[in-house]
Amino acid sequence: MTLQRKTEILGMYCGERLFYAGLKRGLVGGWQPKPAFPGFAPWGDVSQSGPAGLKRLLSRIPPTAGRAIYLALPRHYFFTRNLDLPPMSREDALAAVEASLQVSAHLPLAEIYYDIHLCPLADRRVHGLLIYARRQDMDPFLEAVRSTGHQRELEGLFPYILGLGAWVARQGYALPLALVVGQEGERELGVFAKNGTLYAASVAELESNLWQQNMVVRYPELKERLFSAAGGDETLSVIPDPAVDRCFSLPPAAENPAVAALAPVLAGWQPVCVDDRPVKLKQVHPLPWLLLAAFLLAFFCGGLSWRARVVDRALQRDLSVLNLENNKLKKRLSPLEKRHKLGKKAQAMLKDIDDFLRQRPRFYSLLNDMAERIPDGTWFSSLVFRKGKLTLRGQSSDALKVVESLRESEFFSEVKLRGTVNKSRGQVERFSLVLQLKESDHEKTQ
Repeated sequence: MTLQRKTEILGMYCGERLFYAGLKRGLVGGWQPKPAFPGFAPWGDVSQSGPAGLKRLLSRIPPTAGRAIYLALPRHYFFTRNLDLPPMSREDALAAVEASLQVSAHLPLAEIYYDIHLCPLADRRVHGLLIYARRQDMDPFLEAVRSTGHQRELEGLFPYILGLGAWVARQGYALPLALVVGQEGERELGVFAKNGTLYAASVAELESNLWQQNMVVRYPELKERLFSAAGGDETLSVIPDPAVDRCFSLPPAAENPAVAALAPVLAGWQPVCVDDRPVKLKQVHPLPWLLLAAFLLAFFCGGLSWRARVVDRALQRDLSVLNLENNKLKKRLSPLEKRHKLGKKAQAMLKDIDDFLRQRPRFYSLLNDMAERIPDGTWFSSLVFRKGKLTLRGQSSDALKVVESLRESEFFSEVKLRGTVNKSRGQVERFSLVLQLKESDHEKTQ
């Protein structure tokens, strides 16, 4: 069977009385109780049972593609075979159980309907549960579903014990857990794990005095978790009520067995349908989830975009206020900046004047020395003194001779041309010089 995404699920149990329970998917994806039949409560029971009661009840509602129906029946309709398989994939496990049908089933294949429930274990081993029933027993129920037009809605037809195990897993009991169920004159044992049913058999098939010890030896993780449902086994403790209800306010499965019919889909177990359809593993249809993810992503991105625009507008307003305040401060600081610049210029001029005055006696000697050394016809149009350097701009008939003559002076530690030498038509070369003054003995001692 394949698991389709449905908006409404209806669980039914057809025993001595016909029980029903309905759930509808809410807007955010959760389930909530919903009356499946007009004029009925979300769950309840009717006195007329069997295929006739099932047909009468289903005829009250029209078929719809958005509904899934799960039907649980008493144990005496079914036969089960437990097969422990080595580590393998679920596909291989399904093929292995199907290959063993000729040996496992005690009835001819032409006379039975069957399905396979797989329970993967932590070490990759797989427990296979073969569930089969006589066609003559199932056909009246299947005909009741077909005659009312609900055959495409039927996604589950299985023994009650399988649904009860899913209810135990859904309600959050510590697992694995063994439970003896007494119902309609029969006692049945089920061992349940998180992923499915580990073991299912009629208690009459087990050795009366040793089955408890055998179960503990076979499943050491059980420890003391052996319980009894109402009427199951007086030697065992009755299973306690769940600490928290996780079945959307539906009544307990012991009170309304139809809740157990809904439990496999609520617990996410592999659905079982013992009918004429081929056995298939549960298939996950990603399209609804992808659409939901795309919607949530678009909603999230839209929210982020809206939030970003709101924040951007707020920041723009704050920025405008800050720019206005900044302009006001600039206007107030502009006179101070001008004064600061004038102060720095004055400080630099004072330092230059101080340096000049401090070295003034040397300048007479320095300028006289330069005048004696430079070639005739050389004159300087600009002289700048700063930080122990003289920068001269002048002209001469031979700039190199000027440089060489000044390098012989004892006043300069370095003499070099700055920039290029330009020669005019009159063979006069224009140039700039940088002269590094030597420190005097007086300056060295300071």
